[in-house]
Amino acid sequence: MNEKDRALFTAVSGLKWPTQSRDYLVKMFRDAAVSDRARFIILAGHIVDGKFLEQEYKDRLQSEIDILKTELAVELEDRGAENAQTVERLEAQVSRGTFDRASLKAKKQQLKDSVVELKNEAKSKMQELSDSFRKRFVDEMSKGLDGFLPVIPEMRYHIVIAEDVYDKPIGVEILEALQNRRRRNGTNDIVLHGERRDGFYDTEVKIPVRMEGVDEIRVIVPRRQPWFYRIITSFMQRLINSFTPRTFSKEPDLILVGCTGTAAHLPYYEGVPSIAVPALHKIDEVLSTENMVGCVSVRATHCGRNGKVTFVPKFHDFRRTVLHEKEFA
Repeated sequence: MNEKDRALFTAVSGLKWPTQSRDYLVKMFRDAAVSDRARFIILAGHIVDGKFLEQEYKDRLQSEIDILKTELAVELEDRGAENAQTVERLEAQVSRGTFDRASLKAKKQQLKDSVVELKNEAKSKMQELSDSFRKRFVDEMSKGLDGFLPVIPEMRYHIVIAEDVYDKPIGVEILEALQNRRRRNGTNDIVLHGERRDGFYDTEVKIPVRMEGVDEIRVIVPRRQPWFYRIITSFMQRLINSFTPRTFSKEPDLILVGCTGTAAHLPYYEGVPSIAVPALHKIDEVLSTENMVGCVSVRATHCGRNGKVTFVPKFHDFRRTVLHEKEFA
């Protein structure tokens, strides 16, 4: 393959790990990126199933909290029984005149304070459990995602996060942990784009490109839950329309729209070439009359004397494989 025929990038959206993701789809996507000799990879939102992971986190945390509550309740019950026996013994000594009432009163207060202290320790343990479990859960999930997302030699993943709708805050933490994990092991192939000063992630992200005639790709992901569209480009167009009137920066060279579950190419929409990125999971929520499972490799070619860049998408359709996944998995 000539250098001019090499893909600028390969893009996918909606891996939806770990619920609807499939190992064989990721392998097919990797093979497509390698075959098309993509310079880099774009993951356009919905990398993880944030709703599932949030619920999984809550359920598992609650389970550990329930176990700790039971242990603490037994400890408090035992302490209460011990204190009652101590008071009963001392009251008997007071009756015999071998222990004075003032000391008994002081001892009762001391025992009461010990119960309060034990309850405060219990609250502290609950908070420590909550804090430590969050970190353990995120580490565990990032390790699983690390094993799922293949390392592709000489390619980096440029990731845009659909924090509000799909990836959720728990997904952000997992992806940030994945980035740190790959840095520590020397791979360093994960780049998260769009973090704002307030710590949240933007849904309209610039990805800078080092190529003559191409400076910037704009990736757009939803900030609200989408609904069904009869025309496959409708959702894509709505997201672009919501972006273009609000930006004062120069037009991007290309717009990619993620999380639509469709494959579409509008060569000159609102003055900018635009591509909808297919999903890479087994789709259970149909958003259009024709959903697409696959990926897209995009080649940038210089046309004419003025050197204007034209973007040529090559869609890889994995739907047949998904239909017969029991044979291919």
